[in-house]
Amino acid sequence: MTTLQHEPNRQAGTLRPGGFFGWTPGERMRLAMKASAVSAGGFALMQVLRFVQNLYVADQISVSAYGQVGLVMLVISGLMLLSDIGIATNVVQSRRGDDPVFLNTAYSMNVVRGGALWLIAAIIAFPFAASNHNPDLVGMLVIAASTTCIRGLSSSALWTATRHVQMHKITALNVGSEVIGFIVALVWVWQSPTAWALIGGSVAAASAFAIGSFFMGQRPKLEWESAAARELISFGVWLFLSTATYFAASQAERLLLGWTVTKDELGWFTMAFMLASAPTRAIQQLFEQVFFPLVSRLCRDDPARAMLQFRRVKLIAFGLACGAAIVCILGGPFAVEKLLDDKYKPSGWMLQLLGFRAALDILMGPTVNMLFASGQSKFAATGNVMRLAVLAPGLWITLRYFSLREAVWVLTLAPLAGYAATLHAVRRHLRAAFTLEWVTMIALIFLGGALGLMYKWMT
Repeated sequence: MTTLQHEPNRQAGTLRPGGFFGWTPGERMRLAMKASAVSAGGFALMQVLRFVQNLYVADQISVSAYGQVGLVMLVISGLMLLSDIGIATNVVQSRRGDDPVFLNTAYSMNVVRGGALWLIAAIIAFPFAASNHNPDLVGMLVIAASTTCIRGLSSSALWTATRHVQMHKITALNVGSEVIGFIVALVWVWQSPTAWALIGGSVAAASAFAIGSFFMGQRPKLEWESAAARELISFGVWLFLSTATYFAASQAERLLLGWTVTKDELGWFTMAFMLASAPTRAIQQLFEQVFFPLVSRLCRDDPARAMLQFRRVKLIAFGLACGAAIVCILGGPFAVEKLLDDKYKPSGWMLQLLGFRAALDILMGPTVNMLFASGQSKFAATGNVMRLAVLAPGLWITLRYFSLREAVWVLTLAPLAGYAATLHAVRRHLRAAFTLEWVTMIALIFLGGALGLMYKWMT
């Protein structure tokens, strides 16, 4: 197996064996903090670009059109999640993650997956458009889904960079491609104010991302090794179940709402969802690109230190979750009122509830990543199934007999059902962190309730 050497020796200016993991524990922590800062800064810039783009486009088109393009993007996200066998995750945690044959096999599987997703999207485009009574969705879905095929061609150098915590490369590529997509979207909506501007921007960003990945120093090729394929598939079974159930439990809600609520209500919900999920995406990226590769290696080589790092990150996540809850619950309606047109005013109360759900997801993020790093991926799937078991009947009852407000409450509290499986996994496999786990969750729930009462008193 070839070991990549990419971190410079600070004293001598030479390469240190073992890359990121060739440093001492203290040096690794400083490098991890630096990588976190680079990743966070890049993601913050990307979120600002997406935020400005979405706000500007949303102001130029109707609420219903914004909701419809949100459905298109959701279908694509669902296809990607429902076909995820954890190729990138396996490369990061596998002992063969630096083996060129293993990487080429993984790349070949990813290329096939991307093309298959595009084909599936084209097949379901007509029934999808018919179920939503909008023939324009056919072309939107087919064109937007081309991003799955385009990104599937991206170089395996991305996985290697993540494995060795080379965040500067990944961040530069992400930000650069996002800038290109941003420019295309704004120019498009300026020339033609339609929902197609968002789709055009996403295709441009995906193309720039795929092309740029081949300038990261590693050129993959189509190759197949049976042993590598078996390892990738074997590892990916539980991850596939986890991502599939995650989509069903937390993302398919918009598809269900699209079939049951008005187009304007869907547009309001889509805007609130976009605003609430921004902090979650940013923080989850840190967990996946910095914490997960670091703790995966430590779980193999030094389990005690892995637990120490987990406890530290868990406390950081608790602070971030509290911050997200405070901002969304107390400032959500005010932010919508100041940033958006009056037509989006109902998004304010939705942002409060969805923002608290985002805080719950932030707090659970390090735990899920730690369980994956420990090889306990089945608990994530179990938790998502339990979440779905509450979500599906809850949405059916509230949308049928009550209103959208009650349905959003179900969406907000459903993650707590899935948390029971996570807590059980922590008790069995991360026993040293069990007390910290349930104490931080209870504290966040009490904080959410207190913030809600405070907002009621203030208004």
